[in-house]
Amino acid sequence: ELQEKLLQLMSAATSAQHEFCRTGALSLYGQGIDTTAKKSQFAEDSASLHAKALETFDAGIMAASVTDETPKEVDDLRVRLVGDMQSIHDAKVKDLKAESMEDVKKLLSKALYMPFTSTFEDLPEDTWSTLRGVKGKVVKEHYELLDGELAGLGLAAAESHKCKADLAAFGKERYNNLIEEAVKSAPKIIKDKFVKAFCYDGKGMPRVWGPRVDVGEINAAAKKEAVSALSLLAISQIEGDRDLSEVEEALETLALASSSSGAASAEGGSSAPALSSLFASDSWPDLDREDVLLDPIECRSVWRQMESEISYTVSQAVTAHEAAKQASNRGPPLWTIIAMLFLGWNELMSLLYNPVLLVLLILLFVLGRAVYTRIDLGAELEKGFIPALISISMKLTPILIEVSQQFAWQIKEAIEKNAQAGQVQAQGAAGNSNNKKED
Repeated sequence: ELQEKLLQLMSAATSAQHEFCRTGALSLYGQGIDTTAKKSQFAEDSASLHAKALETFDAGIMAASVTDETPKEVDDLRVRLVGDMQSIHDAKVKDLKAESMEDVKKLLSKALYMPFTSTFEDLPEDTWSTLRGVKGKVVKEHYELLDGELAGLGLAAAESHKCKADLAAFGKERYNNLIEEAVKSAPKIIKDKFVKAFCYDGKGMPRVWGPRVDVGEINAAAKKEAVSALSLLAISQIEGDRDLSEVEEALETLALASSSSGAASAEGGSSAPALSSLFASDSWPDLDREDVLLDPIECRSVWRQMESEISYTVSQAVTAHEAAKQASNRGPPLWTIIAMLFLGWNELMSLLYNPVLLVLLILLFVLGRAVYTRIDLGAELEKGFIPALISISMKLTPILIEVSQQFAWQIKEAIEKNAQAGQVQAQGAAGNSNNKKED
């Protein structure tokens, strides 16, 4: 009876001691899990802390126990302790998972940005296949990176799958945003494609608008490049190839109809109503609306903006071409030829009376003709006046030396041949005289 009374008197203190043991073990677990540095070992460290906290709790309970029997409230406290530790563990896992997802998303966004941006700037024919390859490779690499980040957290397979699905959704949203940003720059992109094809030749050198250049043909080829670029930007093919033949054909018709030459070549304007109805629509035939980046109305607006921006470039090329044609066809007027013949009579007579001067002038003419042929003055002038002067000045001295050496060698060879011929004639004459003496 005395023992029961003592236990009743000590029950409050014992309960407080038990609660103190629970809070101490929970504090030990919480501080330990907060200081866990490596995510790769988080599951192992948390399990070790969990076991250590329970051992501490059990040791405290045993020290505070006054009987050999374990009170029921201790079991309840142990269940509460395990539940609280699990809550702390889940909250910490949630934070670490969110941190890992955020880090991987940043890396994925950065890895997608440069390939997509540079590909849309160049816009090659295989743009979409290139982007699909980049997308698949980058997303796969970041799946593996995410697996490595989450491996130490001890997540269930369903939770890991959900994280990958979230990462895939983020990647899709990111590259779709990059595609939309590129499409907003469609006028600049197709203008750059036109300028590159129009102002530069196949070797990447600036085009010279000489008299033999066909500006109209080059303009048509450059517009075709712009149409191909616009058709690539009009329909998204990031999820798979699409047949763009109808879209490109419609845009080519639009390009022809927008120029006076194309309108004149149309067959009585029979395609005009169909073209107008198509480019008054907000969707492309036989294509899903979700794949459309630029509808027909937007394509027509982009094309008109591009034409207004390139009109000055084309007019400058036409002006330069006409000036080159006039310069190449320009000859001296008739009155200058008559004046040269009349005023140059005295010089002509002096040449006839002085054959040595005539020979020197002939030699100078032959030398000048040889230098002119080697320089190829017509081809050099097509580069422009200043570049032609620079190129000729660099080539003139070596060509003069080479032509002079060639002339000197030819003159020397002619003199040697004449000398040999004279010796042969002299020997023949001497032999004839000796024969006559013997006779």
